[in-house]
Amino acid sequence: MTIDWSETERKVLKAIRKKNTNKALAILQEADLPDCAAALNTKPLVQHDFVCPAHHTRVELPCGLKSCRFHVDNELANNCVLAYCHQQNVEKLSPDEISYLYAVPAEKVVSQLDTAMNVMRLGAIQAQAQEDPDVRRSFWFVETKAVCCVCGSFVDEPLECRDTPFAYCSDQCAKRMPPEAVWLEWKFGRQVDVLLLWAFRRFRHLPILEKTFNLNRATLHSLSLRFLKRPLREFYPKSKIVPETTSLVDKLRISSIKQRVR
Repeated sequence: MTIDWSETERKVLKAIRKKNTNKALAILQEADLPDCAAALNTKPLVQHDFVCPAHHTRVELPCGLKSCRFHVDNELANNCVLAYCHQQNVEKLSPDEISYLYAVPAEKVVSQLDTAMNVMRLGAIQAQAQEDPDVRRSFWFVETKAVCCVCGSFVDEPLECRDTPFAYCSDQCAKRMPPEAVWLEWKFGRQVDVLLLWAFRRFRHLPILEKTFNLNRATLHSLSLRFLKRPLREFYPKSKIVPETTSLVDKLRISSIKQRVR
């Protein structure tokens, strides 16, 4: 749902100034902001002096210090995130409240929060990998598109390696090392087969591994088949891995192995 914040704020301010709290609540509820409506209903914001924990001084609300990193253009919240949290006696904000304070769609807030969490998870797992001698970084990539990231040949017409600052020299190299594998080796500085085996054994819950690597289970399954020669279900037998079409691929792979053995 897209909210016209300028119009919504104008209507709510008008209702508050006329001391018509019920109308203000109705406007917030109509804008699908139940958390803000509940907060306004139970603990209405008031104009008073406030001891700012960021600047350690008493300020008059609504705050007019626009250079402060906690400033928001929202008079109903006294133009201050800290004042809003203090008044509502909360330590963290819901996505709806962040959307209300910063006048951005709630969907965008959730997306940005997910992105930030993924970055934090990746940083945490990289730190753990550095403490383990089995997967500690052993090489660094030179971030360039002048040479192929797989074979090291000079590239005349580079082929994009998605989500990385690298390039392929040919379709053969792209098939040999897909972008997801290049991304993992770039971020961790370890051969992808060693890294995958370590990650599969360390993360017993597949959804957490998906979020950490930002790769879905179908992609992880494909990487596992390619580099470990083992289907992902061997590591996560209780998880639904991929559609039935992939199980057919497994059957063909197993059949091919049996034929080579014969």
